[in-house]
Amino acid sequence: MGQLPDGFGAALIYPEAHLWFIYCLPICFVIARVTRALPPLLVWALAAAEHVFDMAAEPLLFVYLTHYFVFFCTGHVAAPVLFRLAEGVAKHPALAVLALAAWAIGNSWITHGSEIAFPGLSLMLGIAGGVAVAAVAVLAGRLLFGQGLSWLGSRSIVVYLGFFIPMKFAEAFLVPLGLPADITIVLGMAVGVGVPLWLYALLSRLGVGLWLFERPGWARLKEAPPRGEIAGVS
Repeated sequence: MGQLPDGFGAALIYPEAHLWFIYCLPICFVIARVTRALPPLLVWALAAAEHVFDMAAEPLLFVYLTHYFVFFCTGHVAAPVLFRLAEGVAKHPALAVLALAAWAIGNSWITHGSEIAFPGLSLMLGIAGGVAVAAVAVLAGRLLFGQGLSWLGSRSIVVYLGFFIPMKFAEAFLVPLGLPADITIVLGMAVGVGVPLWLYALLSRLGVGLWLFERPGWARLKEAPPRGEIAGVS
């Protein structure tokens, strides 16, 4: 392999581990748009094959893309099913808790207590884990702090776009203090979440710089598509 490019050019194809999502997501949207005339299940099957057989070895951006595009595609193709599932969780929380307990036990056993391994296992576990996270989110939304989580979730892109730099500065300050690892992690996460939200609130009040977190007007759809609403979640 030849010498890698330096600086920003290298980051485009060898993204920082925490930021690969930002690089891959626009490409996923482009692929979804280009392949929209094809049968959705065919696109999903090709994406699944890329994940299972690790079709890309270099560059790193394509490794991430081929490994995770199937999950983007799953959300795109199966969105109606996922919304119905979320509605079911909201209507039957006790049954959902039992299902989550069964998933947690099974997932823990497969990943840590067994030698089960076959092609496609990671894809199955990944989709099951995504469904479990969605179920937990619905259940959390029914609790007292659900409104706060809903507010934070609606600004998740703000956190994701802005967490990295303040979190790294926090780690550089906290690690030399010798605090317990759990406390250091929690404080670092608090800074990583809090600073972007504070910056977004400040820019919103000033009315400048929102392009850091929001698409400009020319990049928005003229009419927003309808969005599903989940019963029991504010």
